Amino acid sequence: MTTVRPVFSGTTKLVANLTRQDGRFLPGDVLEYTIAAQNNGNDTGNRVTVTDVLPANVTFVSGSINVLTGANMGAKTNQAGDDQGEYDAATRTVTVRLGTGANATTGGTLAMGASTSFRFQVTINSGATGTVSNQAVISALGETAGNQGSTTPVTWPTGNGQQPGQPTVITITTCANNSDCTAQAPFCDTTATPPQCICRNNADCPGTRLCNPLTMQCVECLPLVTTNCNPDTVGGGVSIANTSSRLCARSKR
Repeated sequence: MTTVRPVFSGTTKLVANLTRQDGRFLPGDVLEYTIAAQNNGNDTGNRVTVTDVLPANVTFVSGSINVLTGANMGAKTNQAGDDQGEYDAATRTVTVRLGTGANATTGGTLAMGASTSFRFQVTINSGATGTVSNQAVISALGETAGNQGSTTPVTWPTGNGQQPGQPTVITITTCANNSDCTAQAPFCDTTATPPQCICRNNADCPGTRLCNPLTMQCVECLPLVTTNCNPDTVGGGVSIANTSSRLCARSKR
């Protein structure tokens, strides 16, 4: 077995909520996943391909596949056979072929140190609860291994940006009772549709945290109310005086 090989173990998959930026994830919200890969090995990677089987509680957003960096940048269709990306509704699988020379059937080449990235979007399904756990797999065949007769690519799972090889997980902010909620929003408001985890007042929040009246989340600071606002605090960012969203750091300016 050759020790000369491409390595994609540092591939990351990050998620952003395009619908809201208050830390909540609700049914109907649009999530955008960005997958970034770099060949950190000592050999060229050929036939580089990412596959991502979507979990049952989300729906793929048609036309949302877009290669952001590297070869073949631009939007891709959902259909197979016409470009480097596609979505198979029957298997719920997003497939993107990456790298130089990638086409409608075969992944391309990523040299040592080369990188690429792409994104796609999903919508959280109506009635969805619990967590959304998603992880893609990137595969590549080393050039040296291919020259030695190997035809089987090596695979690596994506990481979540903090833990290599671990899935990207978000928690849908719906609940049946308080035990479904976290310390950041500890009360289950069953009068909302759908029921949501919130804080009602400062008494709901642990320690010295305050209840943000706009996001109804427990935060470290509130501009014009506390003096500890800085870029490292959790949450925060609401001016009680004018109810406009602001970053904690801005309250020091």
